[in-house]
Amino acid sequence: MNKKIAVIILTLIAVIALTLPGAGVAAGAEKDGTAGAVTGEGAEVTMDIADAAAGSVATADTAGAAADEVREEGFSEKLTRGFTDTLGKYVSKEAVVFIISMIPILELRGGLLAASLLDIDITLAIPLCIIGNIIPIPFILLFIKKLFVLLKKVSFLKRPVEWLENRAMNKSDSIAAGEFVGLMLFVGIPLPGTGAWTGSLIAALLEMDFKKAILAELLGIVIATVIMSLLAYGLLARFV
Repeated sequence: MNKKIAVIILTLIAVIALTLPGAGVAAGAEKDGTAGAVTGEGAEVTMDIADAAAGSVATADTAGAAADEVREEGFSEKLTRGFTDTLGKYVSKEAVVFIISMIPILELRGGLLAASLLDIDITLAIPLCIIGNIIPIPFILLFIKKLFVLLKKVSFLKRPVEWLENRAMNKSDSIAAGEFVGLMLFVGIPLPGTGAWTGSLIAALLEMDFKKAILAELLGIVIATVIMSLLAYGLLARFV
């Protein structure tokens, strides 16, 4: 396997793993470091994104300061600001919001936060974020298990993929118990470790019906849109 492709795959696994439970601040710093390594192999743009989102943690003191900053602002919010600042150098602000909405961890919630930071009107931001968040769902539901089977045939990818599967299944109880409603709420309530990417991964591993999973996640995205619109655009203040 081409070295660059292998490194990119490992980084995607690391990024997705950040959306699962137990991925704390230290894990986040480690995965961002992995992203930086990939950019040494690949695109300069990704290097800028990794640096802007996570920073360079070289000593115990700076690591502690980074941890404090993440706790204060929130890891997702910090990543959103990093992606917004960096991607804005290369593409339009609407494209920034659309791209962020497709990225694990950030998804629709990150897209709406970015749209608010970029002063994009909410009537434009909502469809951009919803479409961006929906696009990965069918591909994950249909192909992630087949992709995992292929990746596990590569010796150095087998353990990371199995680890990712196990972490997803550890989060699956809330979905397995309620199935449709469980998946809808898992995607809809914007808490750490939830969202369409993780929900789709768990639904695929549980072999949920494709149509049922798609509908549950679409309704979940609608719920997340309402919640994050109120938060990101300060609309909540108008009703208080």
